[in-house]
Amino acid sequence: MRFEGQAVNQTALDNVEHWRPQKTQLLTQLLIDAQRREDVVTGVLELGVYKGWFLSLLAGCVDGLDVPVIGVDAFIGNDGKKLTSKDQRETEGRIHEAIAAVTGKPSRATIMNARTDELNVDMLRSLAPLGLSFIGVDTAWPGSSTADRLVDLAIVSAMLSERGIALFNDLFAAHLPGSCEGFFTYFFRHPEADVVPFATVATGVLLCRRAAYDFYYATCVEILQRPEGDFSELSDAARHLAFHRSISWTPQLLGRAVVPFL
Repeated sequence: MRFEGQAVNQTALDNVEHWRPQKTQLLTQLLIDAQRREDVVTGVLELGVYKGWFLSLLAGCVDGLDVPVIGVDAFIGNDGKKLTSKDQRETEGRIHEAIAAVTGKPSRATIMNARTDELNVDMLRSLAPLGLSFIGVDTAWPGSSTADRLVDLAIVSAMLSERGIALFNDLFAAHLPGSCEGFFTYFFRHPEADVVPFATVATGVLLCRRAAYDFYYATCVEILQRPEGDFSELSDAARHLAFHRSISWTPQLLGRAVVPFL
């Protein structure tokens, strides 16, 4: 299987404020590329849009496909207060502008104003009746709580398509311990949950349905076994994979082997 990664306007994407590492972008592109090859792209969602960097990336990755692009944000300012209606409209406008710049087309994204604990899942289902093939969760911030992560994972469990992927960011962020606590609390409470980890990247974890685990785990391994130099951003992860195999050891999370993208 060849991995090309769906092309996006990198200059336009770099102009959007964000703090995710390059490897997060690259891995997202490669995984959605694999989904496109399998013809399983059904729509994308980001919970916690901020200024639209990751939603713009997702929109670029599914460009040319007739699938929903959805963003959800509470539109809370740095002072912890809800943005005024005027500021919210301006922020939404900038998000649509970012998407248009990355895709080269007018934005057709749906932006929903809500905290995740206020989100109407039935509304999401009406927008994405086949479920969502990629969900980015970026809701952790200094004012969020363990309970918020439980809500986020419940939404992922409800909306992820059969071959979908969820990127749960900031799981291992040292300044957001509640994110980690909420993640593990959810799975301790729901050991039967039909979402499981298959890889980690930076401070985040990638999840999929149980039935799709073997495919995505193997896809990640194959990405790291490309010829040296194909993706310099992933060279450290490739070396660690080779080392782990040389000592017959496999990193695990929640009882599943995972591929770490350091």
